[in-house]
Amino acid sequence: MKKKFLWQHPSGRWYVRVQGRYHRIAAQERTPEFDLEYWEILTGKRIQAKTSWSALMKDCRVSDRWTSLKPRTRQDYEKVLTYLEEKIGERDVKLLSRQDVIKAQRANAHRVRFANYIPQMLVILCEHAIDLGWLSQNPAEGVRHLPTPDDKKQAHLPWTDQAVATFRKRPAITLVA
Repeated sequence: MKKKFLWQHPSGRWYVRVQGRYHRIAAQERTPEFDLEYWEILTGKRIQAKTSWSALMKDCRVSDRWTSLKPRTRQDYEKVLTYLEEKIGERDVKLLSRQDVIKAQRANAHRVRFANYIPQMLVILCEHAIDLGWLSQNPAEGVRHLPTPDDKKQAHLPWTDQAVATFRKRPAITLVA
């Protein structure tokens, strides 16, 4: 059966034309892998984009941008990365819009701190994508934080005189560099 939208470059490489764009088929002609790639391209179910979120997160985790973060910050961001990996890991980074960032933030509004970490982490990831040449602008930048509801805010409680006295009795801690 002849495949539609298939075009062979004079060099011998095969391409599939979808919505005016050519997508290269890397597999050898007349193999099951060739057919699989062809149908994945036509149906839009390509296994993983080269510029996927998973690939970006993997690259970001070994960069100095990540390793220079403090351990506690990395621990908090790791939770967000796990969430993002689960939700958008296979998607293409280039398809992110500001509305997507806001939608993800609002979907987690029941846990405000985590919801506010989502745009923060996406800003960092998009900056890394800009460095790699995957994006030209950062769609996550400038998304406002959700305010913490009054019922979740904790009042400041000053130390009692007894707590101050106990603290002062403890020996001083010296840090060795």
